[in-house]
Amino acid sequence: MPVDRMSSNPLDTADSLVTEGEVVVVRFLRDKGAVVLSLIDVDDDEEVRAAPALVRGGTAWLQAGRHLQERAKTATGEASAASSGAGLPAGPAGVTGQPVPPAPTGSAAGTPAAALMSVQLSLATGKAEVGRLRELVKAGSSAGPELLRLEREVAALHEELGLERRQAAASGAHLAGLAAKNAKQLEDLRTLRARNREMQQGMKRSRDDQTGAFETAEERVRHDIYLAWVRNVPADDKSRFPLPAGFSMGPEFAASLYSRTEKGAVAKALKAVVVVLTGIAERSSAREVHPLRSNDGGDAPQIQREDGARCFRASIERGVASARRLHYWRTEGGVELSRVVVHDDFKP
Repeated sequence: MPVDRMSSNPLDTADSLVTEGEVVVVRFLRDKGAVVLSLIDVDDDEEVRAAPALVRGGTAWLQAGRHLQERAKTATGEASAASSGAGLPAGPAGVTGQPVPPAPTGSAAGTPAAALMSVQLSLATGKAEVGRLRELVKAGSSAGPELLRLEREVAALHEELGLERRQAAASGAHLAGLAAKNAKQLEDLRTLRARNREMQQGMKRSRDDQTGAFETAEERVRHDIYLAWVRNVPADDKSRFPLPAGFSMGPEFAASLYSRTEKGAVAKALKAVVVVLTGIAERSSAREVHPLRSNDGGDAPQIQREDGARCFRASIERGVASARRLHYWRTEGGVELSRVVVHDDFKP
């Protein structure tokens, strides 16, 4: 999912909003006939449709709040699977019934599972050695000194095996602790991101409920334009692209702006107003700034008022049905905002 469908803030990144395996509520939209997903303007109060079941009579394959849990493979399971295989090579000559698993190779060496496998291998070798010694005892008592030496070797081997078992157990406990700590940190991160989304929704609802907070519609428009400038112009660029104080607006601008009921329509229009007022729109081909002419002819004169103000047109949206446009006048005193219109409306 592109970042611009996850947040309207251009400074946000994907990994600051969601994590791999996290189940979030999204909105299904249509973009040029294709179904797309969006995290923007997802209202917590709206009903969430349940995901379909993959098996008839089963439960939904996705559920809000039920995230994918990462499970660390246990060292004991891997070692048991490796040591219980059939067809392993026999022990030393003269010893039967003692299969010896192959030694671990490759990138698995050095992990708790590989350490446990090494213990299994050493144990099997030790058992084979004990069997060989017993055969020597049965063969005759003349090998007494050799038997004593071998017994000492067996005792040392058992001690080494015990040490390796303790090391493997400690490694497994350490790995389990790290997995639990990682799971706790991941859950905390998801909780913080969920709170962040709730705060954003709360701020949005607060902005939508500001209608009665101002004496006039123009006061509200100026307040919302200032907030849009704060959100959309990075801190490092605010000195280069200040919000001019001398702009004005026509009598129809506020009504044309707030009459849009589509999700995010007002925010998009305010962003377009900010780039026009700061002069950024003149440098951006995406805004398609051009004179509003008296007819469709390419050589038709630009619409001009008696006071000399000239009318311009800038894009608010592109590639959608009834894409909105911003009409504004350039006067001697600066910019006068005229109306927010649909694509086919050419009235100043």
